[in-house]
Amino acid sequence: MPNPNTAAVANFQNPDAYEQVMGRWSRRLAPLLIQFGGLSDGDRVLDVGCGTGSLTFTFPEIANVASVTGIDLTEPYVEFARVRNADPRISFQQADARALPFEDNSFDRAFSMLVLQFIPDAARAVAEKRRVVRPGGTVTAAVWDAACCTHASCGTLPPCSIRPSSGL
Repeated sequence: MPNPNTAAVANFQNPDAYEQVMGRWSRRLAPLLIQFGGLSDGDRVLDVGCGTGSLTFTFPEIANVASVTGIDLTEPYVEFARVRNADPRISFQQADARALPFEDNSFDRAFSMLVLQFIPDAARAVAEKRRVVRPGGTVTAAVWDAACCTHASCGTLPPCSIRPSSGL
């Protein structure tokens, strides 16, 4: 059976190395993705595949959010983000995007930045995000474009901002 943790397979285990290579780009993209997906004061936000926390730490800079939960499958990234956190509204935990450990309708918004292309069965991860976001909430994601991506699942999900409802 293949290893479900593609971060381990791809050797994405070193948060310091990730920060040196990708951190600066992730911090630049974070406010743009939030602007695209929307954010309001009082929102409960989920960051799926939070990595070292670039997107997670940006939410409270943009709005007075109630809470932000960052999840990632890779424990070294989660620990790196926890150590950097000084905001009591932010929490981090290790979890699989394909089986989120939250009740239905627990969040107002769920975001993923530059991670869906690395998740086996990305459609299942998106369905999980939809499940934990309240009706009328927003599910937003950004992935590498197909020209830059070499992972097999790239290009399988169209760019979109999904508003969950009973009709979806």
